[in-house]
Amino acid sequence: MSTATASSSQAATLTDIFTKPWSLQQTDSYMSTFVPLSYKIMVGYLITIYLGQKLMAYRKPFDLQNVLALWNFGFSLFSGIAAYYLIPELYGVFRKDGFVASYCQNESYYTDATTGFWGWAFVMSKAPELGDTMFLVLRKKPVIFMHWYHHALTFVYAVITYSEHQAWARWSLALNLTVHTIMYL
Repeated sequence: MSTATASSSQAATLTDIFTKPWSLQQTDSYMSTFVPLSYKIMVGYLITIYLGQKLMAYRKPFDLQNVLALWNFGFSLFSGIAAYYLIPELYGVFRKDGFVASYCQNESYYTDATTGFWGWAFVMSKAPELGDTMFLVLRKKPVIFMHWYHHALTFVYAVITYSEHQAWARWSLALNLTVHTIMYL
């Protein structure tokens, strides 16, 4: 096997995505390994919540106000920037071609350097967002079913939806980013 063949069969890395020109093929290559990893991350997340609550049962809650404020501001800023780049595309398709097209057609959504990258960045942001729950656990706040279920499901579902190039995802991203820009602030 030649070196060129060996290197072209390897999945793209995060370094490739951030240092090379945007390419859906490259991102799909990365996602081919990230999709199965996302299931493992989700299981690890659920186990960590369970064990973390057991561990914190005998400890004082941590005072994480400043760290939490910085964390929330970072997610609010990211969400606002991503919304800035993604919502105009949704609006343009909706205005030009109507609701059905905005929900069913994605000719350029994933291949365009701007919407492709920021859509992917949104999906990747769902992994660190799992950390929201750790703030609850470490501060000994209740972790309700809806909270952990939402984070686990949204993470895996976003990864799968992006990897399948679903057109309707533009609506989910616009809604989620708008809500998170306000909520995290």
